[in-house]
Amino acid sequence: MSDIKINMDRSTGQIKMQELNDQMVRIIKKDFPGHIKSGRELAAYVASATAEYNGKLPIYVMYMPKLFTEKEGAFLKQTAETMHGILKRMIEEYIENPDYRPLFGFSKQAEELIMTPSFYDSLLPMARVDIFLNEEDMSFKFCEFNSDGSSGMNEDREFVNGFKDTLLYRELSKEYSLQPFELFDTWCETVKRIYGTFKNRVPEPRTGIVDFTEKGCSPEEFNAFREAFIRNGMDAVICEIRDMKYRGGILYDGEGRRIDIVYRRAVTRDVLEKSDEIKDFLAAVKDGNICLIGSFATQVIHDKIAFVNLHLKETQSFLTGEQNDFVRKHVPYTAELKKEKTDIDEIIETKDKWLIKPRDSYGAVDIYAGNKFKTDEWAGIVKKYEGTDFLVQEFCTPYRTRNLDCQLKEPGFINYSNLTGLFLYDGVFSGAYSRISDDTIIAEQYDENDIGSYIARALKQNV
Repeated sequence: MSDIKINMDRSTGQIKMQELNDQMVRIIKKDFPGHIKSGRELAAYVASATAEYNGKLPIYVMYMPKLFTEKEGAFLKQTAETMHGILKRMIEEYIENPDYRPLFGFSKQAEELIMTPSFYDSLLPMARVDIFLNEEDMSFKFCEFNSDGSSGMNEDREFVNGFKDTLLYRELSKEYSLQPFELFDTWCETVKRIYGTFKNRVPEPRTGIVDFTEKGCSPEEFNAFREAFIRNGMDAVICEIRDMKYRGGILYDGEGRRIDIVYRRAVTRDVLEKSDEIKDFLAAVKDGNICLIGSFATQVIHDKIAFVNLHLKETQSFLTGEQNDFVRKHVPYTAELKKEKTDIDEIIETKDKWLIKPRDSYGAVDIYAGNKFKTDEWAGIVKKYEGTDFLVQEFCTPYRTRNLDCQLKEPGFINYSNLTGLFLYDGVFSGAYSRISDDTIIAEQYDENDIGSYIARALKQNV
């Protein structure tokens, strides 16, 4: 984008996200028992549906969705696509400039995979960038960059499917058109377009949705994508990556079916750890005989070391002035947890300002916020991980909004921390994934709950 200065031009009288949230609270209070009953029916639907994470059913959902106005939706689009441009530029620099690569500290094996050509025209086909969004002034900080293993599409879909039968949906629909995000067919169309630029494309290709089956975040989500590919005229199967065989320049799944396109859900860390078990798969990738979406080059930004490198002069040198301003404003300061990289004593003394996390993980595990520990406890954690692959990062306090947990014995409104994931399909903003928690860390290991996301358009006035 040529202009990445992000502003929200709110005219007098235009409703905002926080006002939509307050309006939902008022609607619920008018018939609290009726909404509790409706919310429990929603929870029962989700429990019987296909929304899961890390093989766990059901996903815990709250009653009230996240409603964005059209202006706020446009704001999220600009935010996400601006970040995509910056991340794509980092990948380009890594590939083109050997002097830039050592900043990432990747192993020789990882670098070889990253440098393997993709033979199509997209450097970052799939991404989900997560932000802490202040819904009052629309300020924000990035929390995480995810690439090929990005998930959450099915959780949002199942909430949307169940929510349309709720009392709250019916009441809101009297004043608003609620438009959910479509995250399955849109991805299939994106894959089609990318495959059309693939050097070794074949007619009527078959897509394999590929992962280590015990690592798959959501088998039900894989099934939803398989059905979407088939619905869009593309044969598709779910593949255990270790069962794939490479014979005569063709990659086959465990059932002997030819695979031409790989929608890679196997994250690079797992691929590296189990590379001896997937030699056939890796040989097909290196030979360029499959279209790997996305290529291993996406590891450049999936690894959290990207947060560190975005603030370095080596990266600032190839970003534009506006891009560097965007990074300084919205990417929290991050450093390696090593004496030569940061002041360990200061990290301990000012514990409430920091959290530490591993540089390459998923599922938001092993994250420690200093404000959750006493000083001596925090010092022990910092010392434990000092010198390892852990990073220290500026702590961002999430914005809190009210929501309703109808599954409690005595339901009531609670203030929850918010995290907003922004999906990007080949650089185009495609939807949001909203999560909340009554903790300050929004992760499965603490108390993560899902809610659906909508664009709300007023029926009687422009929103």
